[in-house]
Amino acid sequence: MLRTSPALWFLCETPCRWYWRLKLALEVRGEALPKGALLIAAKHASSFDILLIGHITKVRDGRIPFFQMGSFEGYRFLGPVAPLLQKLGGFPVMRPKDVRRIAEKTGRREEALQRMRTVNDAAEATRAQVLLKGGVLVVYPEGTRDGSALRPFKSTLEVESALRVHALGTPVHVQPVSIAYAPARWFRRRVLVEFGPAFVLADGMDAAGVLERVHSDIASRWVNEEGMSAGGKPRAEREVNT
Repeated sequence: MLRTSPALWFLCETPCRWYWRLKLALEVRGEALPKGALLIAAKHASSFDILLIGHITKVRDGRIPFFQMGSFEGYRFLGPVAPLLQKLGGFPVMRPKDVRRIAEKTGRREEALQRMRTVNDAAEATRAQVLLKGGVLVVYPEGTRDGSALRPFKSTLEVESALRVHALGTPVHVQPVSIAYAPARWFRRRVLVEFGPAFVLADGMDAAGVLERVHSDIASRWVNEEGMSAGGKPRAEREVNT
């Protein structure tokens, strides 16, 4: 199973926390995180999301969450970053766009397709192991980053992994998380993170139905940058020591 390094997490999180204190007005509210296997399905609004949700989860729950990341395949300078991110809980996945990019660069489409299969098979095994061990897995079902709109949830693989773990007898909770950013004002941004109510996967559920339920919950909470700049939702009691 993929292992995290608490010492490395602390070293990376500490400067980030000071940066957030200077640059972000962070508000966190909502439901507690359930114990046991947990799939957090979150809105993906900014490159800050992974670290922010990881930090909040660690503070509220005590567990360092695992997360999917780009494979960095074909990126000359980003490749060395991958081992560091893996120590922080990341594991790679490949998308068709990665295959297209690698094929355009090398002219070897079949090799790129085979590499995607290998990477994604390993990712499937990692998702299952994380949940079977009672860990926390953070995913972004939109499949892309967009702070201006809530996009349709297209990525079903992660929920399908969770449903297979459920079928093996391990209870798995799914928890929607909304994260919204206001435009920068005086070099600071207001950020509102809201944890929706978790629900347990059950027999008869399918990935499409689970994602529809998560999307509906996040849609009821999330506001775009324009809405946040207009005041967004009422200020919540700050629950996390940032």
